[in-house]
Amino acid sequence: MKYFFCLIFFSSCTYFVEKFQSQEQNEITLKKNPRTYCPQKNKNETILINANKKVQQSFLQFLQILQERSISTTSIEKSVLWAMIQMNSRPDLASPTSRFQAITSTKKKSLFWDFQKDPSSPDIAYPFLYGLEKILDYYSSKSLTSLARLIDLYYPNAMFISEDFQAFIKSRESEIQNSSLFKEFYTRSNELIKMGESLPKIKFGILTQNYLNLKKKMKIRTSNHLYEFSKNSTLSIQCNFDMRLYSKSVFLINPTEIVNHIYGLKRDDFMFMGLNGQEIDKLTSINQSPLLAGNSNIRMASLCSYNLKKELSGFELWLISDQSRDPGQHLYHLYQYGLEDITSIEDLDTLVRFSRHQFLTEPLRLIYESQRGTKAQLDELLKLNIPVYNSFSLGNIWGNIRFRNQLNYFVLDDRTNGNLSCWK
Repeated sequence: MKYFFCLIFFSSCTYFVEKFQSQEQNEITLKKNPRTYCPQKNKNETILINANKKVQQSFLQFLQILQERSISTTSIEKSVLWAMIQMNSRPDLASPTSRFQAITSTKKKSLFWDFQKDPSSPDIAYPFLYGLEKILDYYSSKSLTSLARLIDLYYPNAMFISEDFQAFIKSRESEIQNSSLFKEFYTRSNELIKMGESLPKIKFGILTQNYLNLKKKMKIRTSNHLYEFSKNSTLSIQCNFDMRLYSKSVFLINPTEIVNHIYGLKRDDFMFMGLNGQEIDKLTSINQSPLLAGNSNIRMASLCSYNLKKELSGFELWLISDQSRDPGQHLYHLYQYGLEDITSIEDLDTLVRFSRHQFLTEPLRLIYESQRGTKAQLDELLKLNIPVYNSFSLGNIWGNIRFRNQLNYFVLDDRTNGNLSCWK
């Protein structure tokens, strides 16, 4: 059965590679988000990504206030400030107790960071704040406390929620309505707050001081490790999962969909991307605030770095894949489609928009985005003699690409509710 599965997997992938190389860009159907990257205008412009346009607008207003008051901040400090704001925007996925992974990148060096609570420790831990502090230390930046003070003093009071967080509190409505504390935070006139409405602003100075008071007791597991996977001498691939397993048709299928909170900031030659996630059993407040405590010992979104070195062209590409039971499978398929042929942001955008498929087991079946594909593709898939099911949308992939000529772009997935601050 395993050998048969291998044959199915590789024959279908070969077919999709051929179809991607021959498919015209105008055949790819646009869905939720037609604007997936920013035109390159001014590299000194601060570009933000997350799923909340109003929070982006508030943050850019905050940066303008700092500039008007002659308070200078480096690109890494802006990135950490942006990361801290995510706690107020997504107190479920990006709370202090969440697992935190990040990419920091300059034209000279890129780094991967991973922070989670040591599972052997019974004490509370704040991996997110610990990780932000370590990144600031590495880049010899302002302290976490001083950045928290800036938010308390100058950030606008309104902390607007997104459609995704609205869906989360809707899923926990019973717990919220039975708690006077959570009703205070998450309801208005006894109704759950909705997208565009705001949460109370967190007191970041108190939060960071509480973190520092508990820091000595915290046991945080840290890592910069990525698994090596290389196709040839020109393309180097590193991931936070072992991509070699996919080449052996060993799939990393999770019982449930993996969803993280993803965000990023780009300015000058610096790029930052962060992702947070945690498992929440019972709703528990952190210090009587809207922040929710959770378990950081979880499987995160799949992340890969693709480094192409050619004499006249090349790039460094980081991709993050979530909203899937096996997000790594989508990154493996992109690699098979021919990442080496990317020469522009338009090429990458076309690749991300291309129709996806995913194998699931127990029972063996194939999920396929038929509305993005063609009848010919579907006819070929039906010849595999396994059940084929349609999906309107499969997964979510966000990323950043830095070309050899130093042009640097974020790219989002048109399937999901991402937003780039360059689009007003």
